[in-house]
Amino acid sequence: MLTNIRGPYGVFLPNRAISIALILGCIADAMFALFAWVLSQFTSLTTLTDTTTPRGHIYAGIQWAQLILGAVLILLFLIWIHRVCKNSWLLDPPKMKTTPGLAVAYFFIPVLALWKPLTTITELRNASYGRSDRLVKTLPLWWLFCLVLMFIGYFHLIAQTPGTEKETLSIARKLNTVALPLRIIVDYLTLSIVLGITDAQKKRALAWKP
Repeated sequence: MLTNIRGPYGVFLPNRAISIALILGCIADAMFALFAWVLSQFTSLTTLTDTTTPRGHIYAGIQWAQLILGAVLILLFLIWIHRVCKNSWLLDPPKMKTTPGLAVAYFFIPVLALWKPLTTITELRNASYGRSDRLVKTLPLWWLFCLVLMFIGYFHLIAQTPGTEKETLSIARKLNTVALPLRIIVDYLTLSIVLGITDAQKKRALAWKP
């Protein structure tokens, strides 16, 4: 029984429910992004940003839905990271350095947030699979795209402040449109990581002997 396996941070956590929630959330987010991207290809930027028009109203609604769903997904992912890190200390304690608290905190610490989340999830990958040759290309690509999306989101937010030049605002809106297909890719890569690590931890736990 998995519940009988205990490590430094408690019993083994299967993470099935939170994994399913993340999967469904990523699929929904990708669908919103795809619909928004298709809409942007057949509608002028002026119309999209005009909420008095039907398409502009729909586009604004999609953006709000993505904003809310994105916040929920980030929260779920951080909870997943925390739980996965606890399991990693159970499965491979000699090689683990990052604590569950730090695994989450690194996403919010200035400067360190640029690379520490990647090194943390790489460490979790190693402990979960018991090897370092899985998700080798997926992890750095996923984090690179996440950083690009964060930069675009930050630039778009800054551009919305009063007094911003129209040219800068136009660039921000165009970048936001470019970010839509990138967001679909990030959703797909996130699914691969969550499913892969969650499944690997369960298999190692089932084969684990006290």
